[in-house]
Amino acid sequence: MIGNGPVNVPTIFTRNRFLYEGTLGFNNLRIAMGFDTRYRTDYNGNNYSPLLGQFFYQDATNVAYKLPDIAAFIHFRINSFRAFLRAENLNTFRSLKSVDGSTNYGFTNSNYAAPDYLYPGFNIRFGVFWGFVN
Repeated sequence: MIGNGPVNVPTIFTRNRFLYEGTLGFNNLRIAMGFDTRYRTDYNGNNYSPLLGQFFYQDATNVAYKLPDIAAFIHFRINSFRAFLRAENLNTFRSLKSVDGSTNYGFTNSNYAAPDYLYPGFNIRFGVFWGFVN
C-alpha cells in the first residue's frame, strides 16, 4: 500500500509490575524484588524491512502472542553499593516429551514482535554500581 496506511494497534495492551520494596529488617539494605508482566492481543502489525531499516504497512499476517512476557527481578542498595539481577522472558520455557518418553527442557517458546521476528529467548542481566566517596 502506498501512501498513508492505517495504524495497526492491538485491542488490549497491559504492562504490570508486582513487587515488594522495603528494608527486610536491615536499616542499610534497600531492596526491590518482584515480577514485570506484559500482554497484548493478536493484531496485524507492521512488517519490518532490514534492508531499509524501517517498518512498513501490511495487513496479511497476524502477529500472534502465545503467553504474557514475564520477567523476575531483584534490585538492592547497601549504602553506596547498588546491584540488580533480572531474568527476562521466563514465558519462553517449554518442556517437550520425545518419542522415547524422555523430557527435554528449553527456552524456545518466544513471542513475535513483528511478522517473522521473534523476541529473544531467556536472558539474565546482572549489574553493579559502587560509588566511592572520600
